[in-house]
Amino acid sequence: MEDILTDEVLLRYVVVDDNESVYKFINCTLQDYGWIHFEQNFSYLSDAICYLKENKVDVVFLEFVLPDLLGFEIFEQLKELPYVVVITENMKKYAESICHHIDKGISAFLDKPIDSELLIKLMENFKNKKLKSV
Repeated sequence: MEDILTDEVLLRYVVVDDNESVYKFINCTLQDYGWIHFEQNFSYLSDAICYLKENKVDVVFLEFVLPDLLGFEIFEQLKELPYVVVITENMKKYAESICHHIDKGISAFLDKPIDSELLIKLMENFKNKKLKSV
């Protein structure tokens, strides 16, 4: 895996998932990359939306089923979206809903359990897209 030699933060992310092990896994996997910065973890989508309205992040890891709202409410509530990575345990169960929202801004999907190599490659892809747009 390629890493750029910089301490400059290029990607800021939040995790929206009510399962603490998911948040811990993502943070543990990404913590050694100086260009990636963890901002916050949320168990409730409504809290995440309030945060995202006031704070700029580049990536949102978003569980589809949350205690207060379905994850796709984020597309209705926010005008400017970062990269949105949907994470779920049963992609087939939600296939119809997912297909309905693909054109609204879903950037990628991750099945649980999350593959650490895939997670890192995904963040590297987002980093490269951001560097190209500058």
